[in-house]
Amino acid sequence: MKAHFINLAGRADRNYLMQKNWEGIVQLQRIQGVIFPDEKFGAKGCYKGHFNAFQEAKKSNTLSVICEDDIVPTSDFIKKLTSCVKELPFGWTMLMVGCNCNERTTFEKITNNISKAVSHVTAGHCYIINPFFYDRFQAELDNPENGENFDVLLMNLQKKYDVYVCIPTLCYQYESFSNNSNRIVGNTITTKKYFKE
Repeated sequence: MKAHFINLAGRADRNYLMQKNWEGIVQLQRIQGVIFPDEKFGAKGCYKGHFNAFQEAKKSNTLSVICEDDIVPTSDFIKKLTSCVKELPFGWTMLMVGCNCNERTTFEKITNNISKAVSHVTAGHCYIINPFFYDRFQAELDNPENGENFDVLLMNLQKKYDVYVCIPTLCYQYESFSNNSNRIVGNTITTKKYFKE
């Protein structure tokens, strides 16, 4: 399986950790990250990075992982992911392999490994798109209602389509300096909340 990961120029540290953490698990393809200098929090740059990663993923017309460059996979990642995909109901559109949750997050348990995202399941740090949904996902990326904010896109998708989450999650996001936010972003606690080896 191929993983398209978004990595900013100058972040060789994250590139190195991705290569190290994912060695022998997936075939990595680096996607150039984007920063818009006039942005305070970098949502537009993040959105553009995911947009570009998706363009590469859909070329293969097969299941591909799209991810950011600050994630750590579980052991036996491919085996566990394969099991999760087999449990997905017919017509699934997106599988969030990792996620971020808050007090408004709600799930609907489907199997022991899969839950349906009902509301406020955010963070696009690792996901796959069903190839049959590629054209519709492209349309959603182009939809101005999302305001070029990937978390808003994810929440809108949950209202309109069958989006699922691996629970336990198969990866987590670690704490590190974010160029887009220009500060340390500590997602480890929230993204490991549903992560279990």
